[in-house]
Amino acid sequence: MVACSAPQTANFNAPKVAFSSEFSNEIFNNAYDPIIAKYQDILKGMLAKDTSYLFNATRELIQLTDSVAQIKLGNDTISQERFSKGLMNVNAELRGLLASASIEEVPMSVHMTSIQLLYALGEIGYSGKTIYIYTVDDDTIADGLLWLSPLKNMRDPYHNDQKAILIADQVLQELK
Repeated sequence: MVACSAPQTANFNAPKVAFSSEFSNEIFNNAYDPIIAKYQDILKGMLAKDTSYLFNATRELIQLTDSVAQIKLGNDTISQERFSKGLMNVNAELRGLLASASIEEVPMSVHMTSIQLLYALGEIGYSGKTIYIYTVDDDTIADGLLWLSPLKNMRDPYHNDQKAILIADQVLQELK
């Protein structure tokens, strides 16, 4: 048995995502920073099992991704397309989260949102804050549930009854 203060490593079963630094730039980083912050609010709602907080944060993140996706970030159309497509995919998963018919569906919706956010950040080469990737075993999905955080150590938001602090076992910016 592990004490709450002894960090454990998360189980790394994340989807295969490549980090593409060729599109990395400060404009994209600045556009994604508030999205990452609002996504953390969704995880806080999961950890607290507070669906009202979680759904309010989800609505706010939908509005934010809608707005940011419309920003023209330069003359490079390929980078702009990757940026906008990534945000639209995250937005679609967030809308699915809001449409969850039961509380049992919420973890899978948050997991799918996390996967799309991981792909979006990797595609544009987000290089702002270090983004840590976590996955934990779960009976509902073979590869485990995934989430992202700028924190290297944190609790599992999907299983709030588990008090152990986990250490992320992968960093977005190190994916090849």
